[in-house]
Amino acid sequence: MKIYPAKNDKLEAPEIFSSSDDRLIQTHIKSLDFLHCIVSNVGITSPIWYDVLSAAKGGFIELKGHTPIPIKSQYRTPETLGYDRIANVVGADFLFPGQNILAIDAGTALTYDLVSNNNYLGGAIAPGMQLRFDALHQHTSRLPSLKYMQDYEVPGKTTKDSILNGVVEGIVNEIKGTINTYQKEYSDLITVITGGDADIFVKMIKNGIFAEPYLLAKGLNRILNYNVEKT
Repeated sequence: MKIYPAKNDKLEAPEIFSSSDDRLIQTHIKSLDFLHCIVSNVGITSPIWYDVLSAAKGGFIELKGHTPIPIKSQYRTPETLGYDRIANVVGADFLFPGQNILAIDAGTALTYDLVSNNNYLGGAIAPGMQLRFDALHQHTSRLPSLKYMQDYEVPGKTTKDSILNGVVEGIVNEIKGTINTYQKEYSDLITVITGGDADIFVKMIKNGIFAEPYLLAKGLNRILNYNVEKT
């Protein structure tokens, strides 16, 4: 669980709190003086520390598919749309208002989401890097379990390097191909990438992609402010 303090539209990045211990989370929330808050939970159940969020003087919002957002959405199944994807597209539109933007999240899953003129048009979901490594190991009889390594030969002359080529270079080419596909219709496309593996692919692609580690947090903060402004 991560807590991102913010003042208006500015995140207080040095103060970010991260923990998986419910007791520490509860204690930290109780120590904060905050007016409003928003929660994005990808789990099935609400954590036990939800009750302490009532300390928010202005109440708190739990992001859901029906939560009002400051952009239009053409997604046909909003009830199945990941809350991280919602926050990412709102964050991307906040950073580049009214532009054509491809928001990429390189995490457990690799997601692509397109925003054009304040409209969310949809996107794509693919397995993230570690999921690909794990799938090769778990669904074959002899391939080893691997994690990302920076140094490997191209082309691979060992099984380890061949897997690294297939997974890492495969994702690089996938990202480039997705960008090229959307650029055919949106020549002025801006690409912004976030997520735990973002830095790896920014360095490898080098074609003007913007790295924004707090894209999701900025999107959540914008959604919160938008709903506060409506009340």
